[in-house]
Amino acid sequence: MAETRGGATGQGCGLAKADGRAYCYGVNFTSPSVVEQLINDLRYASWGRACNRAEINSLFNGAPPFTDQEVEQNRIAVNVNDLSSTHIDMAARSQFTNALVLPNPLVDIALDYGPVWKKSQWAGTITKHLNRLMKDSLAFQEEEESTFAQTVLHGIGPCNWSDRYSWCGEARGVEDILIPGDTLRSLKNLPFFAVYRSWSAPELSRMISGPKVDPGWNKTLAKRMLRWIDKESIRLMGTKYPDLWMPEKWAERIKEGGQYWLAQVPTVDVWDFYFWSDDDGQAGWKRRIVPDTWSLSGNATSAVMTQDRQRYGLNGKADFIYDSGSRNYADRLDEIIHFQFGDASAVAPFRYHTVRSLGFLMFAVCHLQNRLKCKIHDAVFENLLPYLRVNNPADAERALKVSLDNYAVIDPTVSFIPQNERIQINQNLAEMGLAINQQTMSQNSAPFMQRFDMHDENPNETATKTMAKMTASDALISSVIGRAYAYQKYKFKEMARRFCVADSRDPDVRKFRLCCLKAGVPEEALNVEAWDVTPTKVSGNGNKMMQMAIAEKMMAVRQLHAPEAQARILRSYDFAVTGDPDMANALNPDQPHISDTVHDSQLLAGTLMLGMPVTPKGGANPQEVIETLLHSMASVIKRIEGTGGMATPQEITGLQNIAAYIGQNIKQLAQDKTMKPKVKEYGDDLGKLMNLVKAYAQRLQEQAKKAQEQNGNGQIDPKDKAKVQAMMIQAQTKSKIQGEAHAQRTAERQIAFQQKIKQDAIKHHVEIKKKDIETAATVRRGGLKSFSNGDE
Repeated sequence: MAETRGGATGQGCGLAKADGRAYCYGVNFTSPSVVEQLINDLRYASWGRACNRAEINSLFNGAPPFTDQEVEQNRIAVNVNDLSSTHIDMAARSQFTNALVLPNPLVDIALDYGPVWKKSQWAGTITKHLNRLMKDSLAFQEEEESTFAQTVLHGIGPCNWSDRYSWCGEARGVEDILIPGDTLRSLKNLPFFAVYRSWSAPELSRMISGPKVDPGWNKTLAKRMLRWIDKESIRLMGTKYPDLWMPEKWAERIKEGGQYWLAQVPTVDVWDFYFWSDDDGQAGWKRRIVPDTWSLSGNATSAVMTQDRQRYGLNGKADFIYDSGSRNYADRLDEIIHFQFGDASAVAPFRYHTVRSLGFLMFAVCHLQNRLKCKIHDAVFENLLPYLRVNNPADAERALKVSLDNYAVIDPTVSFIPQNERIQINQNLAEMGLAINQQTMSQNSAPFMQRFDMHDENPNETATKTMAKMTASDALISSVIGRAYAYQKYKFKEMARRFCVADSRDPDVRKFRLCCLKAGVPEEALNVEAWDVTPTKVSGNGNKMMQMAIAEKMMAVRQLHAPEAQARILRSYDFAVTGDPDMANALNPDQPHISDTVHDSQLLAGTLMLGMPVTPKGGANPQEVIETLLHSMASVIKRIEGTGGMATPQEITGLQNIAAYIGQNIKQLAQDKTMKPKVKEYGDDLGKLMNLVKAYAQRLQEQAKKAQEQNGNGQIDPKDKAKVQAMMIQAQTKSKIQGEAHAQRTAERQIAFQQKIKQDAIKHHVEIKKKDIETAATVRRGGLKSFSNGDE
């Protein structure tokens, strides 16, 4: 397939393939008429697929299985949808919702930027504020629900961003996206695509007004469109004729219960067209938007298309409402559109237009099941009718006048037909047909949901066999949900990129960045290239029974895990039981955790106070080391101040050692330019504490000097000397007593140990003797028995 990549600017385009394959020759789409013609050809090529999707929508919406013509021709009395397909669809959507919408947090962020000791803290802050905005956004929750509903029903769940700054995308219908034929599911060979949009007056007005408006907008044409909406709004006459080319939307408007073309708010309908180009050395995606001016001719059954541009004041001339020109609108396709695929197609390589969904798998069997049940109900109602036998038309008239209430006389020409003479329905055959359909429905839906016929199983079935069935079912579901997690990662990655835009117009993005910056996250860390974005995975992949089974198994071994892991296991168990992530988090709040660095620093303070050497440990958080040692240093000083403000030489030396170690860590922390305010704060605190330490050293020197001055010859005063000697004798005596007590305790333990060894040896010897005696007795008994047998 030829692409627009590398082509020169031109006006000609040859695209008229019924299968939607695009052949463009050197087109850069500078002409609005070329874009309109291309979109029209793509829409015409997708007509057959659209009709098939509309049939699936009708079945799952509850449409009856027989058409009005079939009901009239075959005199069908019962024509209802048993809604089994709707039930299956709801169950499958519930599986996706439990796995991908309800978890809290929805996404986890890991950082690959900054010091090791800061990465986890910054990542936690980013994750908290990001998930808070996502969970609090009703628009995002609705977008996710719609995307997965499309994925279940049609296998494709599109999500498109209509601008370059909003973090929350918009769920689009499959019919709203026009993709050329032969496009791979990976979209790597996608040259262009179009998105159908209907803008109300406020939506269009916001896009062309306000600060930092994209220069690509044609404001003159947009304002004419707004004036047209104002004029049409007076009559409340919508312009929904494009729905005639989208059977899916037509069916939805009829489902609303009114005439779909009346009482609709007028909107501006446009086609948002994107194409890849590398002109001028700028490889990327360009954007064009054209009004949807195509309409049907007077004959609604005709495929002839005409154009109507008069209402927008175009006077027969095509024009762009938006044109990005030669500049790139986006560098990657992920910045524009995202797809979820729930593909059950069997043939590879997988293509976009060959995706087969749950709706496709269930359509035929559910339609057949509905028809069969209608026929069965027809037979039931027919069997309840009292049939009468008559001989001629006159008798028939008399039979119709027969009253069966209380008392009545039946004409002898009229007689009831007994049951054995009436047509008998083969009950076993009908039940077999229902069972076959039910089994087929269960098998076809297994990859998307838990088996919906589990309640019909044998009530005497063992728990092991039931668990084996659930495990097998979960294996099928895991393949579909696992792919959904993989696709969701790319979507969350793009959302994260938009949250990192510094000058975004989105108020949520500005709020997120402000909260992160206030919490101490540097602006350099708000870069998606340094983020590892991972969707939160739920145990059991959304299957409630499997989630409960896994949670119970984890609770059984909970005590074998670390305290932090035990809290996570309990939180998962509460979430599995309640289904409420907020309640699970409230019941198991995060507990304050003392890091290894803080714990090691507390032990380090005592070692430094003793004057012993310490080798710094690599990978420690210098900020936590500094804060912990400053606290320990302040505690020692507080104790000295409480005892008169006189420190011993050993205490002064220990405090100096701690101060030197703190100084080393301050130098290390100073290498991070973002920590300059903290470095200054720590330096000031250390300086204040060292001033007190210097005062203690000065007081100690003054005390020694004063003692020398009191004793003229430089000798210590006899009274003081006697006190010192008494203190030394007391200390020596205390040390000796402690040493003797320790030696005594050691001796006692040694004696007890030796006695235990002797007791064990005696016990062992006695046991050996006992066994020897028993063995000898056994041998003697055996010999006597042999001797006795020999005599016989």
